Amino acid sequence: MSISRPVKRISAAVGAVALLAVGADFGLAIHAERNLANRIRQEMNLPADPYVSLGGAAYASSFFTGKWSSIQVRARDLEIEGFGLVSVESGAVDVEVPKSSVWTGDFADGFTKRYHTKLQLDGLSLGRQFGFTDLAIQNLEDVSPAGGWETEAIFKATPKGWSAPAEVAVKLRIVRGDAHFTPIEVISGPEGPDSDKVVKGRELSDDAKAAIMPAFELELTGAELPLRQRPTRIFVSGGSIFIEGDELYRTVSPEDFLPVATPDPELGGETDRGGRPSQ
Repeated sequence: MSISRPVKRISAAVGAVALLAVGADFGLAIHAERNLANRIRQEMNLPADPYVSLGGAAYASSFFTGKWSSIQVRARDLEIEGFGLVSVESGAVDVEVPKSSVWTGDFADGFTKRYHTKLQLDGLSLGRQFGFTDLAIQNLEDVSPAGGWETEAIFKATPKGWSAPAEVAVKLRIVRGDAHFTPIEVISGPEGPDSDKVVKGRELSDDAKAAIMPAFELELTGAELPLRQRPTRIFVSGGSIFIEGDELYRTVSPEDFLPVATPDPELGGETDRGGRPSQ
């Protein structure tokens, strides 16, 4: 049974209206996201706008719900004093905003159910904290490049004053808001500081292992980490260390999504790395 010409015309008109609605919704979201990204770039003097995502599948619905289902901000390869290049992500869920924010992307003191941040440190940035210039990081259990997150890792690096690298299993923990890296076992290493010969850990003398282990121990306090909140979780995945903070039921403003946050008075700091008072 063929479809009549009027029905086809109606179907085409409905489809066209639907496409226009989707396009308008997409354009509205892009406009707000660009405004927020531009503000963050100017505040932090970034070389380019960070990635920003607002709302959900139907962005315009925020006009009626009075909230964004999510906010996501991501900035990669930021030069941070003492760390080098790092990547920082932040986000919030179910953020209450006025209708004007849906258009402008600007907001203040929006209540959110969950606010979270995540710092990514690769071998170069974390190695600077240890004093290593050649730190390589991998998962302890799943050594594939895409290995899932684990709270133990294998660090391979050359301790200061030594001639060859050692491999050490390291435990990753957050203790009272500070990140702790604790060596567990020497997997392999040189027989001494002047030795170029690397052997299995079981073949090393107790003195050699005792000399290697302290080089792989580190504590990074919450005040030292470029995060806007106290860390709550640490793990290794895909050759990097990730440190996360998470808070429930609080208010957020654009300043909370600036990609590089720093010492908070409650964590023992006074100003952020840009010289601004901490939030």
